[in-house]
Amino acid sequence: MTVRNTIKKVGAYIFVVVFTISLTFGLAACGGEAPSTKANQVQTEQEQVESKADFKKSCKKVSFESMLRNPSKYDRVKFSCVVADDVTTDSQSERRVYIVANKKSYDSHMTMAAWNMSYAWSEGEIAHVIIESKKRYLSGDVLTVYGELHDIATQNVAGDSEYEVDVPQVYAKYVKRAKG
Repeated sequence: MTVRNTIKKVGAYIFVVVFTISLTFGLAACGGEAPSTKANQVQTEQEQVESKADFKKSCKKVSFESMLRNPSKYDRVKFSCVVADDVTTDSQSERRVYIVANKKSYDSHMTMAAWNMSYAWSEGEIAHVIIESKKRYLSGDVLTVYGELHDIATQNVAGDSEYEVDVPQVYAKYVKRAKG
């Protein structure tokens, strides 16, 4: 092997090392990811958006009463409701449990309360919605809930332990609050 061939091989080796180093530093300067990785990230974000739309599309619009009558018929549900109360026991928790009512029942309840008359919820008027979020919803907020029917629970109403109603329990995946 001649000196000339050795210099050529060393030169080629140095070129490869310098190219690799410059490629590494070049990637670090543009966010540290190879172009194909960034394309994959964009594609993954698009799939997440699509899965949200697909989830919402798969939800059946249903009433509280229908969920009570045929809970096995409903997996993913959609409904509009009004927040009646936040019954979360841990104020620091991101998992909040709300009692929600259909609009007509909520209006009746508020009218009765305005006249200092008691109003006990009936079956089919309320539901429990479990929301994992830092957002807090207030009494009177109008929501559209997209979620999964989890179970049928028993709710003590009007502070009377002898008066209980069955209520659907829904784990909300997406919640939209009406503006206003």
